[in-house]
Amino acid sequence: AGFLQKMSAIGGMTDKQASAMAGFTANLANAAGVNLDEVMSDVASASDETVTLMRGNVKQMTMAAIQAKQMGVSLDKSASSAKGLLNFTQSVSDEMEASVLLGKNLNLNSARQLSFQGDVAGAQKEILNQVRQMGDFNKMNVFQQEALAKATGYSAVELTKMLKNEEKLFD
Repeated sequence: AGFLQKMSAIGGMTDKQASAMAGFTANLANAAGVNLDEVMSDVASASDETVTLMRGNVKQMTMAAIQAKQMGVSLDKSASSAKGLLNFTQSVSDEMEASVLLGKNLNLNSARQLSFQGDVAGAQKEILNQVRQMGDFNKMNVFQQEALAKATGYSAVELTKMLKNEEKLFD
């Protein structure tokens, strides 16, 4: 019910359109192997900040919620990370600090662009791509992990979980 209300409220959908979106979400969640109730709950409880960042695009929000669940985080956490990338001064500073500690060039510009476009799922994918390019996260020292986590807007524990979940998806 909360999912349908959110779809109607933010997407300007009729009850019939919201029900069709629920069916679409059920099919995607099933295909992705994630719990539909958790996805619907995640979307229904999405913060105003998340809705605004995603420009009220309910299809994109649903897909981002499914991807977030696959990675073991919430839609709001992924949106918060994406929003943090848009605080350019702090984000670039955090990125440079991580680059120095890692001895490699971390480049979150593509993730920033995707965030700016409201593509939270795309930003999350790009963040994980950049983290993988920095090397084995588990072999980094605590300062490197924390700096990389800070630059991405996730915690070190969340990044570890996301990388493991992503690895399972492609095994």
